[in-house]
Parts: sequence; structure tokens; C-alpha cells
Amino acid sequence: MAGNYLNINPLLFSIPIMLFIVVFVLLLYYTYARSVKLQHQLRNRYLTNLEEERKRISRELHDTMSVFSISFKNYIHQHQAIAASEKEAWQEQIINFEKNIQDINELLYPIELKHGNVYSALERLSMLLSKSGKTLRLHNQCTNFQMPPQSAIHIYRILQESVVNVFKHTENKELILNLFEEEQQLHAVLSYASLEKKTSYTLDKARRGQHILEERLLIINGSRSRSWEEGIVFEKFKFGNL
Repeated sequence: MAGNYLNINPLLFSIPIMLFIVVFVLLLYYTYARSVKLQHQLRNRYLTNLEEERKRISRELHDTMSVFSISFKNYIHQHQAIAASEKEAWQEQIINFEKNIQDINELLYPIELKHGNVYSALERLSMLLSKSGKTLRLHNQCTNFQMPPQSAIHIYRILQESVVNVFKHTENKELILNLFEEEQQLHAVLSYASLEKKTSYTLDKARRGQHILEERLLIINGSRSRSWEEGIVFEKFKFGNL
């Protein structure tokens, strides 16, 4: 009996210890999962507020400038001291001013994103870039580009930031953006010329724009990679959770 007791006793002591370890691990996992969920909620809330602020600025800019341009047109039209040729010149300047404001509004918040249409928003971006001598060539192999507006916003902002950064930090004046579907996921490949394998344009995640881009990729379970092949840089994006 004494021998049996000695054999069982260590096992009896080990059971509470094992239970404590299991409970401790579960508690750690719960704390970690709760922290990840909270970070996701905060990240989503921050980016949602950022887009709402852009919409608000776009709306106020449109409303304010519309009132200003209408008032200015009326003033020029009614002012007797201004010659007809000068009135015509002023009218032309006001029209150009209105077009510039419209371009800014479209960059702030493309209307197509409200309907989840990423490709149309990218076409609009390409058109706006062409006015400044930049060329963004779009190639769409997707049959259907409709998606939830929230996903569309994140994907468009990621590609917009990437395109603008290349034009801003390299000498390139032409980019190619290919869009296609694979394994029920949207893929995008941005390519541009570079003679050197290591270009002057680096993906500095410390920059605010790059940091927000990474935040957006996390929200939609996206990924990004970069490679160089025979004088061409390829930035590849894969988007999930659409």
C-alpha cells in the first residue's frame, strides 16, 4: 500500500500544475486575441474617420468654391468698367479654376468608390495624372470589379499611394498597372523602368503615407512584394477579405 501511494502521489501533484499551465496559456491567448481585435478596431476606426474627413473636405471645398465662382462671375458680368475682352479672359480663368477644384475633389474622394468600383476610380486617377504629363496605363483582366465600398476604398488608396510615390520619387513618367483575378482574389502589379536593381525609390515604412498603406493592407488581409527583373521594377499586391 505504501509503495502504491508513493507511485500515485507525484501524479496527483502534477495534475494541478498541468491545469494551471493550461489555464495560464489560455489566458495569454485570450489576452493576445483581445489585443489584436482591439488594434484592428482602432485601425479601422482611424482609417474610416480619415476617409470621412476627406469626404467632408471635398464637399466643403466644392460648396465654398461654387459660391465664390458664381459670385465672381456675376460681379464681372455686371461691372461696367471692365471691357468685354477682359470679361472674356476672366471668365476663362474662372472656368480653369473650377476645373482645378474639380480635379482636387476627385483626388480627395472619387465618387466611384461609393459604389465599390475601383477600376473606374483608377481610370479617373489616370486621367488626372495625364494633365500633369504623367501616364498610368491600366490593363484590367477582371470580369467584375464591384465590391463592398469599404474594401474598394482601401484598395484604391493603396494603389493611389503607390502610383503617386513612384512618380514623386523616381524620374519615371510612365507606369503600367495590371489588374487580374487569381484564386478568387484580386491581384495588382505595378511596373516601371529602372536601370539599377536598387532604385532611389525605397519603401520607407516610416513615412506616414507608407505607414497608412501598411495599415490598410492589414485590414483587408493584403500583401505587397517588390522585385526587379531586366530593368523593370514590379510591385505586386494581393488583396483578400473583399
